Amino acid sequence: MLAIAYREFIQLFKSFKSIAVIVLFCGISYWISSLLNKYPILMNESQLSAGYVSGITVLLYLFGFLFVMTLSHDILNKEMETQTIRLIVTKVSRSAVLLGKLVGIALFWLVCLLLSFLIISLFSGQFYLLKLLQLFSFLTYPIGLVLIVSLLVRRTGHSILFSLLGGILFPWIGLWSYYGEPASWKLIKYAMPYYYLLQEQSAWLSLVPFAMACLMVIAAVTAFNRRDI
Repeated sequence: MLAIAYREFIQLFKSFKSIAVIVLFCGISYWISSLLNKYPILMNESQLSAGYVSGITVLLYLFGFLFVMTLSHDILNKEMETQTIRLIVTKVSRSAVLLGKLVGIALFWLVCLLLSFLIISLFSGQFYLLKLLQLFSFLTYPIGLVLIVSLLVRRTGHSILFSLLGGILFPWIGLWSYYGEPASWKLIKYAMPYYYLLQEQSAWLSLVPFAMACLMVIAAVTAFNRRDI
């Protein structure tokens, strides 16, 4: 499992799209932090801490689903198409394959967040560990979701289209269900990660997206073990 995780982690870093995402993460973090450091009068002291992490937070809330799903949409179905998955499962269990890929993806996004927050800490003078963990919990939701997508959608050409569509629609649905007026949308917010991250008075709620992701992973492992490959 660890070998699979390492391979997935390294492959993500070799992708041009992944490098572009890392540059974007670091660039946004640097720009917002340097701006606030240069012009602290833009925010009062109580808002300054939130201001430093606002750039990366907004970026992930709006585009986190899109980033995760487009970069990893073919995590399983690519190897199913080429039939290489049959060779892999003769050496390790199916559960180890899926969990290894999951760990590799999760580590990649954790490193992206860590680099961004290290840049922020250089300007703010403090490391926002709680916010980092909250955003990582948020990202585990689309990570769990993309595992299911790649498992259920057999063709990589189809999964990229689904991921693009889902990456655009999920933030819109999640934020609209939280801020929108129609009562019919209110129930949807409980199935989305935004509701739990935006409840700032209850920090423990930020663990709910992680718990949801765990349920998705369990469902994906169960389906993968039963699937004919």
